Amino acid sequence: MTIQLSLRQILLTAAFVVVTAVISANWWIGLHYPAKPLYVVILNMTEHILPSVTIEHGNMDLQEKIMAVQIRPGERRVITLNHEPAQGFNIDVNFQDGEKTSACIGKFSQKWHLRVSVLPGSIEVAEVR
Repeated sequence: MTIQLSLRQILLTAAFVVVTAVISANWWIGLHYPAKPLYVVILNMTEHILPSVTIEHGNMDLQEKIMAVQIRPGERRVITLNHEPAQGFNIDVNFQDGEKTSACIGKFSQKWHLRVSVLPGSIEVAEVR
């Protein structure tokens, strides 16, 4: 007994297999892919190099500490956090003269993109998007 398939049946079967594979792959990736990152842009608006900027955050599952070093005047660094908006995080800025400024930011922001402008002796935060 021989089974004969038309070109139309073969193409429909191939399309079904491809669509099923794409849907399955998207489901699998969505199930096991890490959460969307929170972007924090650090902008050095001082006239000196910032020796270090440290960001710490956590939740029930993890505690994370990220350190950006040697940020030049006018330079901006994009840091991605495995963190959701409105949970807040701590930022510590060490200045070249030995001074230090700290703040807890992002606690009430629902945005996924924040800009942290480091000014002489202070920190300003703005929601970007």
